[in-house]
Amino acid sequence: MLAYVIALLTAALVLAAVSGRSESGRWASLFLLCASTGGLAELWRSGAATGDARAVELLALFNVTFTPYAVLIFALVYDRLGSSGGRRLWKGLLAVPALLTLGIAWAGTAPVQPDYRVLLLWAGPYYAAACWLLVYALRREQEPAMRRNRLVTTTIMVPTLLAVTVLIYVGRALDPAFDFFPYVAYFILYSLSVAALCVFAYGVLGVRLRLERDPLEQAMQAASTGVSVLNHTIKNEAGKIAIHAELLKRRLPAADAAARDQLGAIAAASDHLLQMAGRLHARTQRVMMKPRVCALHELIEQAAAAWSAELSRRRIELRLALDGGHARVRCDPAHMLEVLHVGIGNAVEAMDGGGTLRITLHRRRRHVELTIADSGHGIAKSAAARVFEPFFTTRGGGRNYGLGLAYAHNVMRAAGGAVKLVSEPGSGTELRLRLPLVRKPQSGKGGGRD
Repeated sequence: MLAYVIALLTAALVLAAVSGRSESGRWASLFLLCASTGGLAELWRSGAATGDARAVELLALFNVTFTPYAVLIFALVYDRLGSSGGRRLWKGLLAVPALLTLGIAWAGTAPVQPDYRVLLLWAGPYYAAACWLLVYALRREQEPAMRRNRLVTTTIMVPTLLAVTVLIYVGRALDPAFDFFPYVAYFILYSLSVAALCVFAYGVLGVRLRLERDPLEQAMQAASTGVSVLNHTIKNEAGKIAIHAELLKRRLPAADAAARDQLGAIAAASDHLLQMAGRLHARTQRVMMKPRVCALHELIEQAAAAWSAELSRRRIELRLALDGGHARVRCDPAHMLEVLHVGIGNAVEAMDGGGTLRITLHRRRRHVELTIADSGHGIAKSAAARVFEPFFTTRGGGRNYGLGLAYAHNVMRAAGGAVKLVSEPGSGTELRLRLPLVRKPQSGKGGGRD
């Protein structure tokens, strides 16, 4: 029992220390802490005095009431369903059964014995919903690295959560004296063993553990640090070049047009370096969102209008199919518009000799899907798997730095959505964006528009 408590408390402390900045990490840590209180209650009970009996019983009751609540909220946060405001509402509503159960027991007389038949009515669905959310998050994940992380989390948690539901809640509902711990201990050992194995195989624990952390985000942070240093250096050196070029230009006689032209070329090159460094720096910074409720079709039409002249010049036919209607999403319109420009710009570059650009918007039950598809030459599967990495690009050119899709990935993640690229050589490329729907119009907050 002592080893069981120590293992769960250690795992909770490690998660709090390493992933405490992420909401899912905090809820996972709280879940493990709640789970450990059952073992603490048993240890306390073995040496408790008569006056401590009620406190021990309440601690045991806290274990069976707040553990299912904590794990369900973790799953909701981990799956990133709905807006942050919606999740706050669910946190409050889902806490009601646990608080009522604990409050009734606190107000009652000793001994405090939970009625597992009543607990099973709401705790069982909580555990089942948590398992479903973990599996759902795994199924809908598109990024290979993030999908592996979700697979590990699901493999660690789901079997043990189902076992806890059956052995503790169903078992005690059928037989209040049922000794579940010897059986549950095997599943806890399984989860801890798999987690320990993944420490070495994938870096799931320790400094690399991030339950809500995307590996591409780590790459973007590393790129941001390097680009910040580069940006500072280029600004300093390019500024010196521009100043000295201007000083030399003033000293030259007006008749020396050739020398003046050469100095003008130097100044232009310096200005180009400054602009390039600025663009690189902007694309690698952390996305600071100012979300509000937006009509996505309006942003699409705005982006399409901005590209209309270029599409005509390149003999590219634009086909819009916005059957999503007036679908509302919560996003930062400036960042989302830039993501659309990235997707359209990449599609345009892929169709050198003309072609067809299709932008479609489909409304699903809980989300909208936006697809930007070109009829270009497509890219190889090996390259498609890396397009969201910073500085990776399949095209040359002085203005292509391989940061557009990495930036789009960060924007979509920050908005609670997802992005995926599908391509086959010779069959064109599709950029698929998915965002959760805002169910009801919001007014007065965030500047929403109809």
